[in-house]
Amino acid sequence: MVKDRSRKPPSIVPASEPIWPLIVFGVLCTIGYLVYVAVVVDPRFIYNTGGLIVNFPSFYYGWGHLAERLARPGGICQYASGFLAQWYCHRWLGAAVIVSMAALSMLCSYWYLRILGLGWIGPIASVGPVAVLAVHNQYVYALDVIFAYTVAVAAACLVLRSFNSPGKRAIFACALIPFVYWAIGGTGLLTAMLLVIAGITRKEGWLTAIAACSAFLWPYILGVVLLGQDIRTAYASMTPWAQSSAHGTHKADITLWALYLALPVVSIAGFWRPVSSTADRPRIRVWPKMAIVIGAIVLVGWWSYDHRLRTLFAVDYYSKARAWDKVLQTARKVPYNYLICHEADRALYHKGQLGQAMFSLPQSLEALLLSGRPAFWHKAETCMELGLINEAENALWISIEIYGERPLLLDRLVTINIIKGETGAAKVLLGTLARCPFWCKRARTRLTELERDPYMTGDPYIQHLRMVALRKDWVRPRPALPELLEQGPTNQMAYEYRMAELLLAKDLPNLIQTFNRYHYRISNHIPRHHQEALLLAKALDMDKAGLKDLQFDQDVMAQFISFMRRMVSFGTDMAAASKDLKGQFGQTYFYYFYLGGLQ
Repeated sequence: MVKDRSRKPPSIVPASEPIWPLIVFGVLCTIGYLVYVAVVVDPRFIYNTGGLIVNFPSFYYGWGHLAERLARPGGICQYASGFLAQWYCHRWLGAAVIVSMAALSMLCSYWYLRILGLGWIGPIASVGPVAVLAVHNQYVYALDVIFAYTVAVAAACLVLRSFNSPGKRAIFACALIPFVYWAIGGTGLLTAMLLVIAGITRKEGWLTAIAACSAFLWPYILGVVLLGQDIRTAYASMTPWAQSSAHGTHKADITLWALYLALPVVSIAGFWRPVSSTADRPRIRVWPKMAIVIGAIVLVGWWSYDHRLRTLFAVDYYSKARAWDKVLQTARKVPYNYLICHEADRALYHKGQLGQAMFSLPQSLEALLLSGRPAFWHKAETCMELGLINEAENALWISIEIYGERPLLLDRLVTINIIKGETGAAKVLLGTLARCPFWCKRARTRLTELERDPYMTGDPYIQHLRMVALRKDWVRPRPALPELLEQGPTNQMAYEYRMAELLLAKDLPNLIQTFNRYHYRISNHIPRHHQEALLLAKALDMDKAGLKDLQFDQDVMAQFISFMRRMVSFGTDMAAASKDLKGQFGQTYFYYFYLGGLQ
């Protein structure tokens, strides 16, 4: 029997890979991503913002807030993303929002690549989760930009999958693109760009022409002509270009630009690979794809993580929650920062350790009360507790002018108005807070309490603040703390902060005077740093009569003698003395007084 050699053997079809590894991989990655965002990033820090995130949105229920957003391009995206951002106030709910947005951005990107026949480079779609993680690692609010990106890619995919006829697709794109621009602002240009790439790849001339024209036409008509916006706002709203002006970090800017440009750049590969060609497409197995995705997330997560920035946000959050132990524990992990120093001093006071352990942390005079920095809302609560109610109110109103009507700021203004007896203003502010997600219950409870007791006589915190409030006029250039002590000699916080202020200023004569006048009205115990300063003043012969009979702790005396002996041995070489003595004496006032400027 003669074999027919002219017949070709049947082609071998490669066996399809099982789907279960992808499912398991997806579940494990999602869980790991969720845990990292919730535990390491902690969305509560971003929601609290610490006065450091300028563009974090406020959100209110009601038609007025919605109508304001609907009246401009990109407003719909801002409204939706602003609502989702409010969930950041809870650690796990906020993490779920972030993970969901990362997953949606990845799925939409992968969908677009599949439509172009580029599914074999699917790992490129992981740029979405990578970018989301990197931006949140930098504590920058960019949920609106990420949301707009996802909608833009989804809109492009919707057009490409809408009709079988190229002509109908072009007509649908012509009708859809204006609405996309109105919904997501300048990011609608990304939709047009992706449609242009797909149109050229598929050789659909009408789709290419319509998308290209729309990229330039609609922002000008809707933004510039109808609304009178400037060119930059009309074309750049909701894009990384606009985000970079919102005090973002360089790493966050790079990440957002990578998110927006990666898909178009990679998709241009479709120009050289016909969509109908399936036999020649490279095949990458599942496990290498997984390794690429995991490696990209881990590498960019490590690159974008900033421990010092996280500590700054964490300290502010724990301070607002009055978790003083966590404030101190967190503050000790980083070098000096004036905001961290301010919150740490407040935590030390509330733990009864301001005069006992303040020099265990880096200190500066400007950080104690954030002097000369009226725009920082961090100082508002410190001023309130001291009794400087008007100063706290001024700081809050300036912050509202800069950052908008944040719920936290409104809540503190409610407290100030209650202290001042202005219940009408407090009720108006509470009415606004009652329309904020996650603040409704607290606002309504306080409204009920105000109706029942307008002066909140049953609230010990309000009564304490009302008692210590400065009742006489105070002009800012004059020191505030002496005014508070003159009015209320038993104001413990004003006394301890005044002593801390004099310690940091190295003003020993005024420190002795303040100590002699007020200390024994407040306490019989002399904190360690106060003893160190008074002992130093006595040794320098500053006040013989006032300190003659004062008894010092033996360990303070011994440490002072040891320090002075060691100090003398270095002569005028202060740099060498600072380096050698810091380990043993760095937490004493002696060291700060002589060598503090060299720390």
